[in-house]
Amino acid sequence: MSALSSVPTASFNRFLLWSVAGAFVLGVSLVGAQDRVTDGTIAGQSVEIGQRKRSERLREGTKIVDQLGYFDTKGESVTFVIETEDGIQDFGGLENLNLERIVRTLSENPNRLTWSITGTVTEYQGANFLQIERAVLKTKNVRRAGEQQSDPSGMDQT
Repeated sequence: MSALSSVPTASFNRFLLWSVAGAFVLGVSLVGAQDRVTDGTIAGQSVEIGQRKRSERLREGTKIVDQLGYFDTKGESVTFVIETEDGIQDFGGLENLNLERIVRTLSENPNRLTWSITGTVTEYQGANFLQIERAVLKTKNVRRAGEQQSDPSGMDQT
């Protein structure tokens, strides 16, 4: 065996360089995908949800933690809506057992319900969706837009 056979070739050096560069880029993108949203703020970015325009999406893998909002239903579609003074952010609900329980509760109550939601954001065709991991019903006293709230006396309030 000659001494030259143990020296790396130029093509091996290029392969090694590109492998290290690719691993670095992948590591940076995976770390960035672990953003968390707590009470409307994305950790590390200090961006309020309400400051984002409706067309702006949260990144895939962003974690929403204990975020207050309500659900809007249209046919089979369920959307979680977060309202702030600066705007709204909405997320299509991904079907799972938590969403099924939420839909059941919504169908039993005509009022708009406030929820505290924890979940993971996904992206699909330019929209954000939410895989709900935890849902806590907070209030039952806000009426939905355009609906009248019934009064115990039998008189509708306007």
